[in-house]
Amino acid sequence: MFARLDLSPHPSVIAALLTLASVGVLGCDYDTKVLSHGEPDTTRDTSAPVDTFVPTVTWHEHVRPIVVAHCDSCHSAGGIGGTTFDTYTNARFKGPKMVSRVLGQGSEIAMPPWPPDPACREIDEARLLTAAQKKVFQDWAAQGYAEGDPSRFVAPTPPSRREPVGVEVALTRTDAYTPTRLPTDDYRCFVFPQTVDKDTWVRAVDISPDKAEVVHHVLLYVVDPSEVAQVVDADAASPSVPGYPCGGGTGTQKEAMLAGWVPGMQPVVFPDNSGFFVPKGARFVAQMHYNTANLANGVAVPADATGARLWSYAGASYPLNEIRIRAVADRELDIPKNTSNVVEGTTLTTPFSETIIGVIPHMHQLGAAISAKVERLGTNESHCLVDIPRWDFHWQQTYLFAEAARLPVHIGDKVSLRCVYDNSQDNQPIGADGTQQVSRDVTFGEKTTDEMCLAYFVTSTPLYTDNAPTRLCNGFTACMAECPQSDPYCPIDCLSYAGLDCLQCGLDPIYRGCATRECPIQLASLGLCLRDCPEGTSQVECVLGLCASQFQALHGCLYDDLAAGRCNADAQACGIGYVAE
Repeated sequence: MFARLDLSPHPSVIAALLTLASVGVLGCDYDTKVLSHGEPDTTRDTSAPVDTFVPTVTWHEHVRPIVVAHCDSCHSAGGIGGTTFDTYTNARFKGPKMVSRVLGQGSEIAMPPWPPDPACREIDEARLLTAAQKKVFQDWAAQGYAEGDPSRFVAPTPPSRREPVGVEVALTRTDAYTPTRLPTDDYRCFVFPQTVDKDTWVRAVDISPDKAEVVHHVLLYVVDPSEVAQVVDADAASPSVPGYPCGGGTGTQKEAMLAGWVPGMQPVVFPDNSGFFVPKGARFVAQMHYNTANLANGVAVPADATGARLWSYAGASYPLNEIRIRAVADRELDIPKNTSNVVEGTTLTTPFSETIIGVIPHMHQLGAAISAKVERLGTNESHCLVDIPRWDFHWQQTYLFAEAARLPVHIGDKVSLRCVYDNSQDNQPIGADGTQQVSRDVTFGEKTTDEMCLAYFVTSTPLYTDNAPTRLCNGFTACMAECPQSDPYCPIDCLSYAGLDCLQCGLDPIYRGCATRECPIQLASLGLCLRDCPEGTSQVECVLGLCASQFQALHGCLYDDLAAGRCNADAQACGIGYVAE
């Protein structure tokens, strides 16, 4: 069943999202069951001369370099993975389990934890082992988990990273918080005391977990100035305990997710000449997911005071492109109890022309699969954005696309979101009391026991600016100066770059007011076509699809009037100028 779209970006409905793409992680294993001992292979023929069995794959020469590159960020001393592979003895003891997880055998999620199907879209810094790397593990097991010569180990070369630049600001906390031992998953928000004293363009973020052994992930939000008092009051509600419980974002309506951390993650550096806008008076809030499942019995839960560093553009300078995060959500979920393979979803007709550079899919514990795609207006083109055929609530994050895989979209294109749920009794989560919950009817909601069908799309939009930066359509004039006469959609793109309010304000007076005076015949032709627009189809879709030729004729007629500024008076309220002012 597909429900209507909720276009408004309500970040407060987000629960436990992971953030910008992480690298170099084999994965954090929360399985607390005893690992297989992995006894030596006694089925091999030992009657042959010893020197006829010479393993070609060994721990030190072949397996260990892969483990160091893709496992150690979680599976090392002090890491949240609990299981360590820092010695051959450990690796040999846990070898069968390690190989099974790498090869994706059994019911547990494969390691490294990388749910997206790589055939959908190329994702930057994907935590994927190649087929050749997986075969190394397979051959190592088949040959008896040989140790080999330690001197043959060659440490892997770390991948090159873009270093953060700009004005650095530290976000620090002095109120260390001790997560709960039970339940082992603890979600809590902390308001950083540092304030934003001027409009700021953030170009890079580095989140630094204080106690990595219990920090599963961190989300860093920007709370709008109008709602800062709300999070400050929530934080003050329990003065003896730092922070406040938050299972879905910060609990506000005007929050924006800036960045986050998962094990092995490097600093988030936005693309060159890009930045994320943080308004004066905003506050930063960290939403923490703690997990204590791998702490040994008798070991005290450590107190954590995770902080972050930001880099911004200096002074009054600003980037050429703005990073935005938009929400698409189906808020009318209906997931009956004791059912499986329940399909929900929604479709968005894109209101902007922009480039999608990443996606953040999100469901809760009943989620089974999630996918999203773009369908081009007026064509049969379909572009996969993300496909997670096996959803896992504990392994979700933002997926940034490789540069060549970034996808431009235009007004009128459709973004479709599809979510599949398993609400059968066998798939019910374990509650805080250690018992399995009973299947019940589930709808959309912020609690982990509710569900969501949601995706955030990370976009990059050209950032034009004029001489009057407080104007509603700031940047429109500068953008229009670059529009070729042959492109009738460029003015609409320029309106959308300036924001949804500008788009809504600017379209009607120009194409009804000025066009009524200057091009009535072409306007009437477009109007007649729009009257035949199929039911359920927006006017934007018809203008850019069914009625494209009529719209292009109108634009051709209007162009000289627009260029000469004769239409400016119709959009004075929007601050629009079609020629340089």
